[in-house]
Amino acid sequence: MNEQISNRSFEGPLARFVDFLIRRRTLLAVVGTVILVVAFPFSRRLTMDRGIEQMFAATDPTLLAYHELQSAFGGNAVVMLVYRDEQLMTAEGLERAATVSQRIAAIDGVRGVLSVAQLNDLLSVIRPAGLLTGLSRDVPPLLRKNDNIAIAFERLFTGYTHGDDDQTSAVVAMLRRPDAQRSHRVIVDEMRELIPQLPEECVDAVLVGEPVLLDEGFDLVERDGERLAWWTIGLLSPVVLILLRQLRWIVLQSIVITWAVTVTRALLYGIGLQLSLVSSILTAIVTVITVTAVIHLGTSAAQLVKRGGTANPSFATDAGAKTLWWLLPPIFWACLTDAAGFASLLIASVAPVRDFGLMMAVASLAVLLGLVLMSPLFLCWPTHTTWLGDRFGHGLIRRSQHWIRRACGVLAIVLIRHRRMVGVLAVVLLAITGLGLGRLQIESSFLRNFRPGSPIVQAYEQVESQLNGAGVWDVLVDAPPDLTEEYLRQVRELENELRAIEVDGQSLTKVISMADADRIASAISLLRFAPPSARLAGMRSAVPAFSDALLVPAGEPNRKLRIMLRSREHLPAETKLQLIAAVETVVVQKTAGAAWQQLFEDSATPSKPGEVRPGRVTGYYVMIARLVAQLIRDQWKCFAFSVALVWVLLAISTRSLRVASYALLPNVLPVLTVIAAFGWSGAKLNMGAAMIAAVSIGLSIDGSVHFLANYGRKIARGRSARDAAIYAQRRIGVPILMATIALVVGFSVLASSDFVPTASFGILTAAALVLGTVANLTLLPALLGGGAARRP
Repeated sequence: MNEQISNRSFEGPLARFVDFLIRRRTLLAVVGTVILVVAFPFSRRLTMDRGIEQMFAATDPTLLAYHELQSAFGGNAVVMLVYRDEQLMTAEGLERAATVSQRIAAIDGVRGVLSVAQLNDLLSVIRPAGLLTGLSRDVPPLLRKNDNIAIAFERLFTGYTHGDDDQTSAVVAMLRRPDAQRSHRVIVDEMRELIPQLPEECVDAVLVGEPVLLDEGFDLVERDGERLAWWTIGLLSPVVLILLRQLRWIVLQSIVITWAVTVTRALLYGIGLQLSLVSSILTAIVTVITVTAVIHLGTSAAQLVKRGGTANPSFATDAGAKTLWWLLPPIFWACLTDAAGFASLLIASVAPVRDFGLMMAVASLAVLLGLVLMSPLFLCWPTHTTWLGDRFGHGLIRRSQHWIRRACGVLAIVLIRHRRMVGVLAVVLLAITGLGLGRLQIESSFLRNFRPGSPIVQAYEQVESQLNGAGVWDVLVDAPPDLTEEYLRQVRELENELRAIEVDGQSLTKVISMADADRIASAISLLRFAPPSARLAGMRSAVPAFSDALLVPAGEPNRKLRIMLRSREHLPAETKLQLIAAVETVVVQKTAGAAWQQLFEDSATPSKPGEVRPGRVTGYYVMIARLVAQLIRDQWKCFAFSVALVWVLLAISTRSLRVASYALLPNVLPVLTVIAAFGWSGAKLNMGAAMIAAVSIGLSIDGSVHFLANYGRKIARGRSARDAAIYAQRRIGVPILMATIALVVGFSVLASSDFVPTASFGILTAAALVLGTVANLTLLPALLGGGAARRP
């Protein structure tokens, strides 16, 4: 097994290419350095897109409804500042609420606010004190216990602007559509800065809302990106140093990682892409791809040095040249299959996943190019300049590697002998996996992407308990140019139907619109006989920004009315999606009916036939729920495409459909097993788990590629399939186990992330790679070692 490659085999185009790399190694390193220097400033300009819109296809109905809501009302996002004031329902408490509301309304980017202070102002306009009404001026309008109108308004907004405990206050801020200067992140940060400045009676203040969730998620992603990069490199470097015992490999991997990440970021900037919610693992994945290749290079170089170098003095006289000749093809195909696994994400429906797939496919190829440019120089360094010393664990490591190679050979012999039993066990495992996949459930709550004890989760739990729900979403319906009593009555009927919806014991906790406020105002004797437009105009004069956020003013084209919904954020995925579907069904049935359409035909300026569309359900709550569900659906489509791409590449590299098909099973089965574990355990798939299928097969196939390269060489020399499989097993046993250790260490770093999808991705990918290594060292030799020997 320690035989050297014959001089006759070290020839051909590959040998000439290796000769060029060795002779021009200094020039190649200089070229690589120049590329790095040029790319660096461009890589620093790459930014992160924090908007939710970029996560959907441009033609997605959910996104179109969201854009329509933004266009009609100048924005859609809602952020709530919730605090506790024991004296909220007093004159002093209302005054403090007014102060807080004014400070928030003064923030550039806040379109309007609603709080108990605005309700009090509204009542002071439509229900003034005086002799005509018999109401006292000494009591704030909202606190008049003898005023049925005040009581009705207070009840209408209970659970929205204040809790039923009369101590919890919510200042509801509606944000304008973000732009380059005033993003939602900037607005949310300025709202956070107000919390320490609140009056001392206002305690336990928190910010909630989907923009806050997204802002927190993106903050964690950006923070993870820097921290995980350093931790991954810092933990993997000692592993490589201990295993290979030479500093040159640490230097090589560090340079290639830096080169690949910098060039990838620069290329992404050049084509106009931005980082997304799943981009934090760029450096971590580049690191493990690079480390895998470096470990194979280092292990092979050490074996060749031990044998006294190469046997052909004509143009490849050192171990570096022979190492490149030996490993360049499998490293090429390994990086190409990595790129194929990531490229399969390009067919996903979610834009950030597509961008992530493109980013990592480019990064995989950048690793390959970086190795081609930089590794020849390091492979040809004199070994004594980088050797740590033979006494530093050298004997123990050599004995361990020898034992591993011998154990791998024995294992291959046993597996080939009992290959039928191995096949039966594989089929049984596949059946169990299939049953687990049928029990999978998805996690649609974006809030559960954060650790249970994190401040944002605690804030939401506080709001959920005190205001009966922190999920804010909307229904958008067309409105006639002139609002009529019948139109407002139909809107209230729609609201009542929405309130009656119940799914698994869960319902909407709040349904509110300007039609509700108008109903209460119409009970005032002075306003009873006024047309709805006059009543709404009076309310708009009291709270203009909030009124404009709920109803497009008269005289504007394509008038719209907005019904604001509130529901619980902590709901099971199925319940949340069913609740959204039930709301959509009710809205469409009501607004597509003949009675609703007749409202517009009878208006002063009737709409054209078909112009009045059914109502639309939208908002961050809806978009995020559907986003996660779409990720899960995309997983299987991307996984199938990944398997197909990898199979084609394996068939091309081995020139054998049979060998390529055999090589797929040990890589597909572990990935499916890890995902099936969710089904059997009852855990739910989150955003991070949704990407591991397509990604893991691209990474785990590396071991198979190196196995097939060694297997193919022996078959090409006329060896039997059994001997070729045993040789390949012994040859790749040590580097594949060493690479797995490095990969597990690298991906385990992701487990420390505060963003749960990133942590899940790291843990599950590490588990899939461990199982993939086991499968490659068991199934692959059993499948290939028992067949007829065919030259690939």
